[in-house]
Amino acid sequence: MEIDLGALGSSAYEEEIKRCPDWVPEVGLYKPGTPCTVKTDENPPVGCLGVKTGVSQGPTTHGVDDLIALDSTASWNTTTNTVQNTCMTAGTCLNYDGVHILISPRIVPIALFDPASYIAGGYTGTNGVAKVMNMLGFFVEGMCDVVYPVAATRPVYCGTPAEAQKMVVGRLMNYPGQGSGFAGSATEATFIKITRLVQ
Repeated sequence: MEIDLGALGSSAYEEEIKRCPDWVPEVGLYKPGTPCTVKTDENPPVGCLGVKTGVSQGPTTHGVDDLIALDSTASWNTTTNTVQNTCMTAGTCLNYDGVHILISPRIVPIALFDPASYIAGGYTGTNGVAKVMNMLGFFVEGMCDVVYPVAATRPVYCGTPAEAQKMVVGRLMNYPGQGSGFAGSATEATFIKITRLVQ
């Protein structure tokens, strides 16, 4: 599934992966009591995101490849649980538009949604909505089949060889954030409290 951020087409979806286009709205945390059960309730600033079905395999791969190229030497250090050999060390990180940034472009914010609420909605087609319960950082390592090129030793979560070509893998981490509106006061970073993995 894909989050609906307002633009149509696979090329727009690819743009949303590798950069932050003008049409991407501010996304907040879900405000309890706010309607978020049908597509017409979609309201990103208060944490109610539209969901589209399907997978755009090519645009996903191309967007991820472009993102990785912006900090190509970066990798995850499993001993320190940090990003190493990154542009952040020298302060030379640039986003896709060539603008200087303080964090690796491969560290992106992801929205954690309420899976129970989504499942209870019984959505089909493009009428789904998801409640954003928290935000978390994600270091993009790459597509599963590229990060783990040998199918015989590939982690189970990569799925079949065909599924591995569609799945983005990375590392969960903290992400600098700022609360605004219903999200509360500004804080140094956002953290999850409970993680539920849904396949």
